[in-house]
Amino acid sequence: MKKLLTLVVCSLLAIWTVNAANIAAGSFKNGGTWVLRNDGVLYVQASEVPDFQEFYKSGDSENPYWDIHARSNAPWFEYGSLVKEIWIDGANKIGEAAFMSLTHVERVVFSGTTDMEISARAFENCISLKQVDGFQYVTKIDGYAFHGCPLSFVVLPKITYLGSRVFGSENKLNTYLNLQNGYTVMITNSTVPTFSYINDFMCDRGARLIVPSSTINQYPVMANKQSTTWHEFLRDQEICVGGLFYQNNPRWFWFLRDGGTLCVVGAMPDFANASDVPWYSLRSQITSVIVTNSPSIGKNAFLGYSNLTMVLADDVSTIGDNAFNGCTHLTKVVNLDKVKSIGVAAFANTKLNPVLILNSAETIGNNAFDNVTTIAQLLLGENLTSIGAYAFRNTLQSQAGSCWVKVAGEAPNTASNAFNGVRTQKLIVPAGVYASYNGAITVDAI
Repeated sequence: MKKLLTLVVCSLLAIWTVNAANIAAGSFKNGGTWVLRNDGVLYVQASEVPDFQEFYKSGDSENPYWDIHARSNAPWFEYGSLVKEIWIDGANKIGEAAFMSLTHVERVVFSGTTDMEISARAFENCISLKQVDGFQYVTKIDGYAFHGCPLSFVVLPKITYLGSRVFGSENKLNTYLNLQNGYTVMITNSTVPTFSYINDFMCDRGARLIVPSSTINQYPVMANKQSTTWHEFLRDQEICVGGLFYQNNPRWFWFLRDGGTLCVVGAMPDFANASDVPWYSLRSQITSVIVTNSPSIGKNAFLGYSNLTMVLADDVSTIGDNAFNGCTHLTKVVNLDKVKSIGVAAFANTKLNPVLILNSAETIGNNAFDNVTTIAQLLLGENLTSIGAYAFRNTLQSQAGSCWVKVAGEAPNTASNAFNGVRTQKLIVPAGVYASYNGAITVDAI
């Protein structure tokens, strides 16, 4: 036991000290440590990340009106071009200019905390930062904290204070940062946060603020607006359409971004008919879909959307009947390997990528992948219990290239015609279950 504890302690110390896998490391006077790894991840573990903001003057030294500028003197700043991600663990506060102008950072993760304050200019001019995980912990964001970052959508469920120009950029940076379509901030808590100056907060062309209808009259710029379930305040021009709907109580909303990306947040319901879907009239504009915080993608949600090419299913465990049936240009579904239940004809007549991995699938409905002729390699996970009729009809054709089917677990309850028309060069199954598939799948000699 003593040897085991020693090994664990040594392993932890190895994470926070400079070694072959790290570029640099250090500690803070008020407690906490940091390490920059060779993979470009900057790990910071502290209850409070210190302030690192300093000011300097530029211009004519004899001119009393020198320009005064802010910059960061953080210890990792000299390695700025190497930092690709920042992971901050256990922090209740992030200091001023702590990560300012780390121009190659693409992602920031907050973890191990309950409430967090982000000080002024903390991430200002991180011009590659497009993803922040952990905004649900943030209660206060001071001025310019994410100014110059190309964040497009932010949800703030606990926010109590927002400073000046927290998000967005100066107009001269719009083209460079691809911010011409603005950004969306959604405040979901029923208590209205304090703004240093709300019109300054929504400073960009196309900036969009969404708030609950119960609080709309408490926002000065919205007081005279017509109240709906949720209200959208558009700084300049309408760049999105959408709304918030209630179905069987769970709250969810959707909006369509310029460029054709449909975002759905919350528990999506089933739809009795394709025409009942709220974005049905916009179906020709939808080229990609992001579903988040929803356990399912509803029945008939995207039936026949011929311009849809990509789907990101974040935390989705169920895909309903006909959800993507007839999406003839759909090639990529991110996180499909994490889905547990796939409904009837859910992906029939699509053009999914040749390698189809269904590691987590427990049930696959009738015709689920019927006529998806682009599939060449199929992996079925060990938790699979049933495969419906014609589920993989005409999917794998050995003459099209290197085809194989691999089943990781015991034979599920499989309809006799589930693999109708399938021809593969390899069938890889656990010992003792080959007979369950022999005959159902035609195996060609290599």
